[in-house]
Amino acid sequence: MRRALALLGGALVIFVCARVGQGAERESRPPARHVELVIGATTTEADLLESSVRDMLASKGLAAEATRKQVVTTQDLAAAIAPPREATPSVARVLVDLTVPGQATLFLIDPRRGRVFVRRMALAHGLDAVARASLRFVVEQSIDAILEGRDIGMSREEFQRSVLPPAPLPPPPVETPPPPPPVPAGTDMRLAVGYEAMAMGSSQVQQAGKLEVAAYLGRVEVAAAARLALPLSVSGGGAEARLQTASLGLAAAWKLLTSGNLSLAAGVGAGFDLTHVAPAVTSAGLEAAAAFWAASPWLDPFVSLERCFGRLALALAVGAEIHPLDERYAITGGSQTVDVFVPWRVRPAAQLTLGYVF
Repeated sequence: MRRALALLGGALVIFVCARVGQGAERESRPPARHVELVIGATTTEADLLESSVRDMLASKGLAAEATRKQVVTTQDLAAAIAPPREATPSVARVLVDLTVPGQATLFLIDPRRGRVFVRRMALAHGLDAVARASLRFVVEQSIDAILEGRDIGMSREEFQRSVLPPAPLPPPPVETPPPPPPVPAGTDMRLAVGYEAMAMGSSQVQQAGKLEVAAYLGRVEVAAAARLALPLSVSGGGAEARLQTASLGLAAAWKLLTSGNLSLAAGVGAGFDLTHVAPAVTSAGLEAAAAFWAASPWLDPFVSLERCFGRLALALAVGAEIHPLDERYAITGGSQTVDVFVPWRVRPAAQLTLGYVF
């Protein structure tokens, strides 16, 4: 009985020691080596190719960690060629893209040595048995080279320079141009020349040339103008006179509407006429008087429409010149006074000017 118990205890000791030894051996054994496999293909093609590659890797004691995608992208390739970060990197990284009809593209990467091998293969009849065998052979040859410590393909840096597109540069900062400095009020000036026609009476129209200088003060325009009229001849009652008129005036206008380069303004002007009168007689019994000067003040309410073409400004103004004094040109013979010409006290006028803004 004692002998049986001793034999049983010895057997138990031997079993425990054997189990402890197996555990120690398992802990000291290096982790299984593996290959990362990325396949871009349809489900059917991926099933056929993955099965073939797994069998080949298993024969070499390698496990396959497979990932299936619709297409192998540039981002997948960039991640595959990146240096390994894990403590025990994979033996190889294999990317197979079958999304281009009639063609297979293989990328075989040695992550430890930083080598990349690229191979493109024609698939005349799709992924048939011959095509699968050819792909498996290329993958196997590269895996064998990696296991034997031989370099494959090109370096990671050469591949990045020749195949992968460069990393996109950040967009340049958008520089917003500073707004133009505000134009101080009163700095815009306009120098203009123009033509004016004014109805002096029922059959008399005075035509004049005009020179104008204006300043823009926001929506207000202030102008000074000089006007020189063409000589005007009047006659009546056996006498006649030649009138030569020059004028000076000031005006102010307010812009009522502005649309783009078009503006409508209303204003009023004031000034005086200085007229040189040269009388003459055409009938006996009348004696011509000596030439003389006559002055006459006036007011001129008006509206104007202006269109700018860059620095050029074209303006049309209409108004009525109002003369508060009763003007008349008459001759006296004996006790009789005969009017030669009596101008209207309200004289419609229109003018067209062309100016340069500076």
